[in-house]
Amino acid sequence: MARRSTLVAVDTNFLLDLAVPKDWAQDLVDDFRERVPEVEFVVLPR
Repeated sequence: MARRSTLVAVDTNFLLDLAVPKDWAQDLVDDFRERVPEVEFVVLPR
């Protein structure tokens, strides 16, 4: 059985926080990648 990715939806404000160095935003991404197997981040259109 194939494993399914875990999707995590983020909004544009989160992407802006990643663009400007913000430790908490990068720490959150790192924590998800460590704890959740096959995590994928998606940006919703609205």
